[in-house]
Amino acid sequence: MLCVYMENEQEAKLFCKKLQYHEMVWILQEKRGFYIQIYHNVFQNIELLIYFLLLEVWATCTKKDKISDIIRYTYYYEDEIEIEQIRENAMALLLGDELNNFDIQNDLQDTIIEWLRMHTNGDTIDYETYVDSTDLLAESLLSELIGMAIDDMKQEEHYQNFVHTIRGYIANSTSKYKAIHVIQGENFTFYQDDGHMFSEQELKEEIQINPVYIVGLDENELNLTPLLAMVPDFIYIYGDSPPDAKTISIMNIFEERATFKPLNQFPFALV
Repeated sequence: MLCVYMENEQEAKLFCKKLQYHEMVWILQEKRGFYIQIYHNVFQNIELLIYFLLLEVWATCTKKDKISDIIRYTYYYEDEIEIEQIRENAMALLLGDELNNFDIQNDLQDTIIEWLRMHTNGDTIDYETYVDSTDLLAESLLSELIGMAIDDMKQEEHYQNFVHTIRGYIANSTSKYKAIHVIQGENFTFYQDDGHMFSEQELKEEIQINPVYIVGLDENELNLTPLLAMVPDFIYIYGDSPPDAKTISIMNIFEERATFKPLNQFPFALV
């Protein structure tokens, strides 16, 4: 059995909801605060799970206002939509995908888990003492976390601007091929609709006679750049890895023009 002591009713109820979601057996007792006694769970490492749930309460409830203040007064953001987006990005960095993975995922998470361990006395976790004693350290940690979240947001904005530029180039270009067939790999392999495989030299010639440099791509890049040079009406990508980063980028840029198919549907003999 583990016992968690909390003083704030909202935080205690939020924690209990998380216990209920994970099908844990618990009893809430109110006596000069809230004592949550946790009796059973299907997870082997119940202590680590409890720490993660407390981490989520700490980040999304206890420190929610502090996080917003840091975004406003340390990083000087005023727009409420941007503030909320940064806060959500910070939570995603810290907590991961809704705590589905209970391994410690990053140094910030590791630090907070260790703080919680330091405030565990036997079978009791004193959440209030943890919050009070780590307040100054937490502000520094949260500032670092928010800085990371802002950097991620700027990178995403840069990528979206890049995608927008490329889509504009495609929209204003004349298609040279009805369809191009692509085989996944460390370097993509390109085929015409009649089964002819492009050689590296042929790809470079396609790139050289088209102004793909205006979107900032390296002419020696032979995965995305050839497709921009050829601007086919349809792109068929074949392979066994839909999550492949290059594939996702092409699907995102070319949108309805691009289709992913299993490798066994490739219509030509593999060279």
